[in-house]
Amino acid sequence: MSNGRRKLDKYQEPKLTLHEKFQAQTNRVLERKIVVTDPRVEKRLLTPKEIIHGFIRAIIDDGTKQDFECWRVHYNGERDQGGTRYAKDAHLGEVVGLGSGMMQKNELMQLVLEIHGRKIHVGGGKGAVAIDTHSHSLRVIEDVSRGYMHILEPYIGSDKDGLAPDVYTNGQIMGWFRSEFEKIRGYSDPAMCTGKALDNGGCLGRETATSMGAYYWTEEMLKVLGITEKLPMAAHGLGNAAKYYLLKYYERGFPIISVTDTSGWLSNPYGLDLPDVLAYKQKYGHLAGYSSGKYTVFGDKYSKARKIADEARILNPAAYEDTVDMFIADHLKHVIIMPESANEPCTIGAQRILSSRGVYVGPSVITSGGGVEVSLDGEAKQGLDGRKRTAEEIDNQLHTKMTQAFHNVWKFYTDKKLTTLRDAATGYALQQIADRMMLEEDLDAPYGKVIERGIYDVALGKFVE
Repeated sequence: MSNGRRKLDKYQEPKLTLHEKFQAQTNRVLERKIVVTDPRVEKRLLTPKEIIHGFIRAIIDDGTKQDFECWRVHYNGERDQGGTRYAKDAHLGEVVGLGSGMMQKNELMQLVLEIHGRKIHVGGGKGAVAIDTHSHSLRVIEDVSRGYMHILEPYIGSDKDGLAPDVYTNGQIMGWFRSEFEKIRGYSDPAMCTGKALDNGGCLGRETATSMGAYYWTEEMLKVLGITEKLPMAAHGLGNAAKYYLLKYYERGFPIISVTDTSGWLSNPYGLDLPDVLAYKQKYGHLAGYSSGKYTVFGDKYSKARKIADEARILNPAAYEDTVDMFIADHLKHVIIMPESANEPCTIGAQRILSSRGVYVGPSVITSGGGVEVSLDGEAKQGLDGRKRTAEEIDNQLHTKMTQAFHNVWKFYTDKKLTTLRDAATGYALQQIADRMMLEEDLDAPYGKVIERGIYDVALGKFVE
């Protein structure tokens, strides 16, 4: 075995599903008595209140029929909220894990809707369809989307559960959700999903929301630490969760020394011309081939481009799960602040390394909360009361909510003398939920049911099994 191979072997770690990660984190705060509650509540914190499962049968492009497995989970709330992803390898464990994260995120962002004159705390919802969107025409994706509404219809709606975009879903798909749902119900319900196009009940500010939530979290972190200098920054990913965040800091003179996408790493130790980089990405769809000045280099995570990225003091991992692994974490010698804009971008091993160095990692359950905050306080409320919010109003609300969320978690972190903000965010959210469960729920009632919906055949327009 080569010396280089042996060096990389020390960074190997088991691959955990999102469900395993969130369960491990929940168990951690319960076992360490960071959250103190009734054992019956502890079980409910680890389990969705219901899982909806079914299959959508659709005619694909070769004329044959194919069954697409699908799920939706609900955690804790009378009314839930969360995204739906389309991915060929989607599975129940992933959906359950993401739903657990949404439960915590919605609690941290203090999401409350007033429905039928009652103020209702919003719980966690998450869904998925096992479909490879790259392998099917738009017609197939539309058929599957409309079929999904027939699987979910009795269990969703503005007063039960609001859907939203996630991986490989967008405003167009949300529009199909809404139109099919309203066709089934026979009345208009614009708040049954969010992330819709502006001309179909969408709201201003949704595109920038995740970035801006992470931005306001970072600003509070810098204030608490007393940092006023313009620190070098980097990001993993260059989608909506990263680019508006970086643009805000670029406009203020912070050097953006590295960005990545699926094609590789782009870096410049003196700072990239970010608008030029974004224009290139928009034109070609990737960063590969970009060149601007002799100090700008492109490569992979073992290259000079990655080594420049290691000099960042603030890193925003805004791409996919597990993008910050033990190898990357071990080389981030200078980073001090890391707002996670993606879902759980740090592996468990990376979290341990960063924690040992005292890096302030803003866990994704809070730092990526801007999207759902705007979905609820902007679009869902707009759908319920019919009043359109201005972009300024929505941004101000997001700023207020993220600032309050940061300080709630920071106080919990300092009061309990915790070692990580991840423990503080999980602990604060679960303690609030647990306390409410103790007051409002019959803890001996059945919990955690699985609802099997069978197979909905889109072409036949009915359930066939």
